Amino acid sequence: MSQPTTRVYLMTPPVFEPAAFASSLARVLDAGDVAALRLSWPGADETALARAVAAVLPLTQAHDVA
Repeated sequence: MSQPTTRVYLMTPPVFEPAAFASSLARVLDAGDVAALRLSWPGADETALARAVAAVLPLTQAHDVA
C-alpha cells in the first residue's frame, strides 16, 4: 500500500492587496503541491472580493488548485 501524498491547504491573510498577493501566490504555487486556496476576507465588500478572485483565479486554475 502506498503512502498518501501530503498537500498544502492555503488561506489568504485577513486583509490583503490582491495584485501583490497574486504575485506571492504565484511563487508559492510554483514551489509546492497546493491542494486548495481559501479566500477569506472578513468585512470585504463585493467589489474587493471580486478583485481578489480576479487576481487569484487564473493562478489557481493554471495549477489545478481548488
